[in-house]
Amino acid sequence: MLLLIQAVSWSVILTGCGSTTPHKVIKAQNGKVDLSTWAAKDQPTIELNGDWKFAWGKFLDFYTINAAPMETYENIKVPSKWTQKENSVGASSTRKNTGFGTYFLRLSLGDQSLIDAPQLSLVAKSLCCAANVEIWDVEREIILGQSIVGIPSLNANQERARMNVDAVVSWEHLQATSLLIIVQLSNHVHARPGILSPPTLGLTSIQSKAILKQVIIGAGVFGILLIISLYHLVLFLQRRNDQLALTFAFLCFVVAVREILTSGIFEQLVDISLPFTFALASMLEYLTMPLICISGFMYFGALYPNKIFDWMKKIWGYGFGGILIIMCLFQSSLAFTEAINLFNIHLSISMLTLISHVVYACFKKKELANWVLFSTLSVVLGFTNDLLYARHIIETGYIGPYLFLMFILVQSAIIAKRFARAFDERDASNKALLETYRQLDRELLKREKLIEGNELLQAEIETASQQLIQADKLSSLGQLVAGVAHEIAGPTNYIGLAIRLVKKRVESVQTLLGKILDPSDPEAKQVLDLFNSDISEANDEIQRIESGVVKIQDIHSALRNHGRVDSAPSYNLEILPILDETLIILGSKTKLIETQRETSQAPLFTGRRSQISQVLTNLIGNAADAVEEKRLQEKELGQSYQPKILIQANASTRDNQEMLEISIHDNGYGIPLEIREKILQPFFTTKAVGKGTGLGMPIIIRIIESHGGSLEITDSQNLGGACLRFWIPCSPTTAT
Repeated sequence: MLLLIQAVSWSVILTGCGSTTPHKVIKAQNGKVDLSTWAAKDQPTIELNGDWKFAWGKFLDFYTINAAPMETYENIKVPSKWTQKENSVGASSTRKNTGFGTYFLRLSLGDQSLIDAPQLSLVAKSLCCAANVEIWDVEREIILGQSIVGIPSLNANQERARMNVDAVVSWEHLQATSLLIIVQLSNHVHARPGILSPPTLGLTSIQSKAILKQVIIGAGVFGILLIISLYHLVLFLQRRNDQLALTFAFLCFVVAVREILTSGIFEQLVDISLPFTFALASMLEYLTMPLICISGFMYFGALYPNKIFDWMKKIWGYGFGGILIIMCLFQSSLAFTEAINLFNIHLSISMLTLISHVVYACFKKKELANWVLFSTLSVVLGFTNDLLYARHIIETGYIGPYLFLMFILVQSAIIAKRFARAFDERDASNKALLETYRQLDRELLKREKLIEGNELLQAEIETASQQLIQADKLSSLGQLVAGVAHEIAGPTNYIGLAIRLVKKRVESVQTLLGKILDPSDPEAKQVLDLFNSDISEANDEIQRIESGVVKIQDIHSALRNHGRVDSAPSYNLEILPILDETLIILGSKTKLIETQRETSQAPLFTGRRSQISQVLTNLIGNAADAVEEKRLQEKELGQSYQPKILIQANASTRDNQEMLEISIHDNGYGIPLEIREKILQPFFTTKAVGKGTGLGMPIIIRIIESHGGSLEITDSQNLGGACLRFWIPCSPTTAT
């Protein structure tokens, strides 16, 4: 409550600063105004509102108007739109937004001809959207002054509209007792046609000062906002993570653009001969309304982050605001000005949301939230005052620009304070970091003495590590030798049997050939048939011999590659040949297991071939042991179970580095979470005594890490058991 009282008191003070001498209001009736009692020196300006005369669809000149009785023409309210209901009473048909017509009003000065009055001016604001304003001396039938705003026309192609430019007509040595004000007005591009503000008649000196003050205020507000926007943009460039400065710079820039548009300065600077100037000005003016809301959401969201407010920002601020922006960009000025209520609704709800957000920040005792609320409420009160003053409900003056500047200055002070605090924190952090560096330097000096001794120890560790890897490899080969011997025995027997059978068939052929005497003899034909049959069988056996020989060669090659020691890494290795050799070596373990391979997406890599083979042998062998254990248990329970292993090799990216990703899946029982870390420790094994040493996993971890990779143990999403996945860089590393 105290905060609201402070805001109201500031508004009253600034109202006094921004107010001007109130205009005297003289109501026009039936197109006439009696100014016989007006003393220009005592009351410098008067507003000419009320019932003017209006001719729809016609551009009337002085002589046409003067020749016909006033009752010939209809009355129209000023200020108002010519489409308002009360302005259409008595009209032949309801008027549309687009069209043209003539407003006129007679001023009766009576016996007081104001000969001694200084120079007078008529200022007409908000003539939508192109107008020709003339002041005529009725008795002498001469024109005293004229002002053309835009180019009024009968059609849209020739019209050049202006919305925020004032029509000013000045004249001297007034000796007439009756004046006629004529406003020829056309509109083909805007949804609010007509005279939207009451014209004012008064002393030129007073009117000129008011116009100059309006221009100075508009230019001053624009300049201040632009400078503040650039200043906070520079602050953001110095600290790129300071989103508050960036969003505030955006807010100030959007409001600055709107100020230069609504003050009429932009329309006065652009070329009137270009047909798209009004469309561009209108589009930018209406575009700033949702952009102000969006920038406000961005700024207050960065100032006091909140999940609910962030949701409102995305849905209402960005969502509905984006729709309004698209409407401005892709619709005509006539279309989006008809939707002014949508813009007002978006602005009103956005303001209520922002105020509620700041009130909540005050409730949560956020930093400087009271000042933010004070400045925000001041802006709302200021623009509410301006709206009521523009509609002649109150007589105070325009104070919105002043209060908004106060809001900008308060927010700038808040951001500057945060920025200064950030610099203080940075300085403190730099001091702490410098002290840390000094301490680290002292520690490095101490460690230099230990490095020389560690180098020798490291060399010994590397040698021992290589020996341990070779020892584990020999241990694995020793466990697999029985199975390998069994695999070799089969092909050997095939060769022996085939050789003996070939010998017998050769002897039979030789015997039969000795009995052949005559090819045309039936017996000779029979011998020939037998000969062909024997040859066919011999060929079949020869093929079996060749198959056995190939298998023996594959096993021999796999054992040889697995047992060798690579002195240096090899380049452009393929994983598929290494995987094939591994499955050959593990043939005795995997012959009852359904094994699948997916390696079509595997990239080439660099590493020690034999060590990668050792990793695959160990991991696939463990998977085979796991599914075999489950198969035996399921068999005892009488359950049907098919052991499965899936081996996948794909390209992957980790830490911005291209990797070869290899994963081994099985449909066993999986690895419990509580032992996943333990199985990587030396001498820990879950296998029975005599079947595992507990050195396999630690050694393959060391091999993978020496290649610059890593290993992960998870549950298999494909087969339901365990999944052991490791990555190896495709490019060589210094550790390899």
